[in-house]
Amino acid sequence: MTHLYEQLLGASFARLPLTMRRFHASAHASANGTFAVQRTRGWFSALAATMFRLPPPGENVAVSLDVTALPEGERWRRRFGAARFDTVQHFEGGRLLERAGLATIAFDVRAEGTGMSFASVSCSFAGLRIPRWLAPSIEATTSATPEGWSMEVRVSAPHIGLVERYGGYVVPVS
Repeated sequence: MTHLYEQLLGASFARLPLTMRRFHASAHASANGTFAVQRTRGWFSALAATMFRLPPPGENVAVSLDVTALPEGERWRRRFGAARFDTVQHFEGGRLLERAGLATIAFDVRAEGTGMSFASVSCSFAGLRIPRWLAPSIEATTSATPEGWSMEVRVSAPHIGLVERYGGYVVPVS
């Protein structure tokens, strides 16, 4: 069975650090860690963060991640403290598509020797493509650590800039 990230990355999957390859080649994988979540001040950022279902701000936020393979992708269950964020990811047209409720975001994903980078390229809501000048922009990087990996995520909204950034580290659960 070829798993989602193996399909998505093809031959470059082999470039990922071993910890990440093992995690993404499992039918079920979990990880725990700690993140810092920082939100830009202002009512519009708060509204955008609520619409995007972003985690609430905080330092030393306990994070858990649970990934389960599905016939056509993976279910990702994330918990940031008490806040939960569930998505389904699948591969289509050379891109990672991540669906949360009625919203779907397409990402270009690149594998490197130290980790991966993700950049959003389009967004749709209820099957309707949102024009780029209205769509959120999401950039993320993962980098291997001795026990797991660190992650940095930046979410921006058109015309207001950075809405939220969060990052920290996770360690796979054996």
